[in-house]
Amino acid sequence: RPILQNHPAGDKDIYEIRKAFVAEPGNSLVVADYGQLELRILAHMTNCVGMIEAFKLGGDFHSRTALGMYPEIQKELDDGSLLLEWDYSKGEPPVPLLKDKYSNERKKAKIMNFSIAYGKTVHGFSKDWGCTLEEAQNTVDLWYNDRPEVRDWQQ
Repeated sequence: RPILQNHPAGDKDIYEIRKAFVAEPGNSLVVADYGQLELRILAHMTNCVGMIEAFKLGGDFHSRTALGMYPEIQKELDDGSLLLEWDYSKGEPPVPLLKDKYSNERKKAKIMNFSIAYGKTVHGFSKDWGCTLEEAQNTVDLWYNDRPEVRDWQQ
């Protein structure tokens, strides 16, 4: 009787445990990540177009955030050498997925999504990442570029 709440995250699933969870024919497994509730509330409170659009499109919100932050990811997506998401019922993806190829960028985007929602500052990111304030500021600016309404609301 496995519990789906405590399986390894995708980038840490070295034994491919997640592949053991397969719906019976005619059924689907549904992922309902209520952990993003605070991000949905932030999107609503700030009327943030970028966040609202990402939630309407569905799928992996943190991958969409990374896509907006890093132009090289967008370039690969545009030229077809990278996929944002994939329906595994169609077999294996023909090219890498963003969450696999750019797992570090996605992880940083995910950390930023929640940290900024809870008020972390550039100074906090600089300490966490062991980088200069300027490097942290540049990364935070990348996040806000697609979410100016959040910055306006916070100010």
